[in-house]
Amino acid sequence: MKHLPLNLHLPLNHHLPVNLPLNLNLHLALAVALSVALSLTACAHAESHAAMFREPRPPVSSVDLISADTPVTRPYTELGLVQAFGFGDTAASEDVVRELRARAASLGCEGIIRMRIDVGYTRSHGAGVCVRWDGGPSPGAGVRTDPMPQPGALQ
Repeated sequence: MKHLPLNLHLPLNHHLPVNLPLNLNLHLALAVALSVALSLTACAHAESHAAMFREPRPPVSSVDLISADTPVTRPYTELGLVQAFGFGDTAASEDVVRELRARAASLGCEGIIRMRIDVGYTRSHGAGVCVRWDGGPSPGAGVRTDPMPQPGALQ
């Protein structure tokens, strides 16, 4: 087995000669290269946050989405603000909408109004006002109602 010299430097300029087998040097070099490559790639994840004005309500199964450009034609009570971020592979608008809906549903919000989505190359952001409909969760005029996406439905 061929050995290549590898000098490890210790403090105070002391030298400790170490001979490692050639295949160990290659494995070490590959391990370092792989760790550097992984640290440079973007981590794919999504996260959501909320700032509540009122106490959260029991979770709901459906959340209405109304964009910032669409007027709201039914009475509502604002519960708080919700926002979501997508990074890396989860930077698509669908991922951000799924995170917004999941967060709003867990807080008992029946709708998200004044919703905006900004999508970039490796990062996206969505935000809106989390509301509870006065008079119940049935959809009104000008409200687009979509069922909650099932986990793993959007890939």
